[in-house]
Amino acid sequence: KQWYQRRVRATCKPCKAGTFQSLPGKTSFEECEAGFFSDDKSSECTACPVGTKAEQKGSEKCVQCDEGHYQKDRGQSICLGCQAGTFSKAKGSDTCTACP
Repeated sequence: KQWYQRRVRATCKPCKAGTFQSLPGKTSFEECEAGFFSDDKSSECTACPVGTKAEQKGSEKCVQCDEGHYQKDRGQSICLGCQAGTFSKAKGSDTCTACP
């Protein structure tokens, strides 16, 4: 769990969700890149799992891909639309299925 301190005589503060600090003794934190997220007090960001995305820097969580979309890779900022002739009827899909 990581903390940072901005002012002299101030107490150290925990990094907020969506940010991290990997080194002790720092005076600031860094935002997670798009496609990654972090909980509060994190020392690193975590890649979004397959079937999810984090569109913006500083994300606190990943969001499942909507129906008709998918994401087969970890650490992504967008979900892809299913190609013509395929579908995904569940949120959080990592693939599309060919129409019967």
